[in-house]
Amino acid sequence: MEEIKPYLPYLFYAIVYGGVGFTVLNILRSLLALGWKTVKGEITYAGISSDCDDEGCTYKPVIEFMYMVRGKEYHSKRFAFGYVFSSFRFLAKMVYSRYKNLPIVTVYYHPNRPKSAVLMPGIRLFHLVDLVFFGVCLYILESNYDGLL
Repeated sequence: MEEIKPYLPYLFYAIVYGGVGFTVLNILRSLLALGWKTVKGEITYAGISSDCDDEGCTYKPVIEFMYMVRGKEYHSKRFAFGYVFSSFRFLAKMVYSRYKNLPIVTVYYHPNRPKSAVLMPGIRLFHLVDLVFFGVCLYILESNYDGLL
């Protein structure tokens, strides 16, 4: 363990900067999706999945939908770019509540790759939560940098 300790700060930085990069990439993808073509789609399933262990639970809304582009039927589970899971049940419930009783939705699909589609383009609350989380992590790393070494 002693030979690993000097590398831990670098590992933490890699994780935090990777998380920031992942979040920023998904925000950009979400913003680009605002300009995609739209079509009406149908919600085929809406629910919330949870995964619990000794340290707590994580939650993810599960939204499945179908849509047709140029006569071909597509199915997707990606309601937005960047939502992975959250320890905050209210975030999953917000998405679930939006779609649970909504049979017809607007689907934003990539004009050249209709298989790529989302229901929620643009910047969303969960993107901001991710940025705040990684910002706090980065602040903690920076303020304790000398203590980590």
